[in-house]
Amino acid sequence: MNLNFTKISRSKIHEVILPIFKTTNKEPFDLISFQGMGFVIAPNVLITCWHCVDEPLKHDEQYSAVIVKEDGSDHTLVELINIEKDANGNDLATANHAYTPSEYLLKLATNDAAFGTEIWTYGFPLTTPELLPDGSKKFVAPPQFLKGYIVRNLTYNYEGYGEVKSYELDLLVPKGLSGAPLMILGDSIVIGVIYGSNEFATIEHISSVDPNTGKSEPEIQRII
Repeated sequence: MNLNFTKISRSKIHEVILPIFKTTNKEPFDLISFQGMGFVIAPNVLITCWHCVDEPLKHDEQYSAVIVKEDGSDHTLVELINIEKDANGNDLATANHAYTPSEYLLKLATNDAAFGTEIWTYGFPLTTPELLPDGSKKFVAPPQFLKGYIVRNLTYNYEGYGEVKSYELDLLVPKGLSGAPLMILGDSIVIGVIYGSNEFATIEHISSVDPNTGKSEPEIQRII
């Protein structure tokens, strides 16, 4: 199925690409903390990053995915159960849930993508808590659509996870997008999962002179 944002509503996307929260497991449900993203890839199966769901839970807590209405007026909380870390030790996790989307939009690629392939991803990376006057808390979750291309295919030494086959992208992925699907542009084929950033160099961007010492003080800019 081709994915065209001029023809498909965000409500369809929000049924399969979901923000993940730590929540209370008693009525009324309450959002505790934003954890990252996940996506529905098969009936009742969600994929995310292990580091999004690896924090120990208290007795009254659970991990939940949230289906957001297109206009943001309402949402459905879906408990994630049977959370399991990838058997090969990668920063991946699977979980089961009881929600059935109206349409399964995403499918897994059968081959690696080449460098230069145009890609896209979607999620709620800049989700932040906001304290209300009555002392309650709500989460502001602006959706973001990002597109770019694969700069190179590499094996990255991911701390805590070892050597990981990865794609390096030309775009700077905002914090909080971990667990979102990486897809081929114009389609819904999932070729990977967003999991982190890699600072591979630093450069001197500009420098200024300290008036007290007379020494040049460089401003270091990180290349990620």
